[in-house]
Amino acid sequence: MSVGRSAGKLVISAVDSEATRAHSLVVVGLDPDATYWFRTSSADRAGNAVLGKAVRVATPAAGVGEQYAASFRRGKLAGQATIDAADLRGVTLAGDRAEKRQGTFTSGVLDAQAMVDWDQAVTRMVVPKGSSAVIKVRTGSTVTPDGSWTAWKAVSKAGRITGSSRLIQYQVTLTSAAKADAPAVLAVGFTGNGERPEHEGEIH
Repeated sequence: MSVGRSAGKLVISAVDSEATRAHSLVVVGLDPDATYWFRTSSADRAGNAVLGKAVRVATPAAGVGEQYAASFRRGKLAGQATIDAADLRGVTLAGDRAEKRQGTFTSGVLDAQAMVDWDQAVTRMVVPKGSSAVIKVRTGSTVTPDGSWTAWKAVSKAGRITGSSRLIQYQVTLTSAAKADAPAVLAVGFTGNGERPEHEGEIH
């Protein structure tokens, strides 16, 4: 994967050398609220190479989020929810595919490091036919959620969220029907009107 601020100046930023037909790559260090160009290239074992078309992508505004198994492990699992670090799949469902499955993941508290007006939920999920993933959020400004926090509220399909606080927490309910593949939550983030945090936006 090559990345740059213009289509004519791209630099290799992520590589997956495994011989497979499907790849997952994570690109880090991008600035918020900015435009980047991405281009993929691939080759088979015989050396036949293919260069993809450059694609323009706009990054979301500054905010907080998590996308690695290590950060998901700060949360709490219930039911058949599990964290699968393989292939960057994140939070998914365990259990027999032949049966109906359900589970809930409640994240750790994410810290914007200042009071912000929340604006948008940005997610990356895989939701196969017959499965679902519903996200709820709540906000507050005490390290441990208490009565001063808002109630859980479902995130709309448009991803818009409201409220002003320093901290935010999300909860995902995953379901899959019998014989359906499990959904997977790969990344979850929330944008606001604050500045880019100087440190990782989470409370341990």
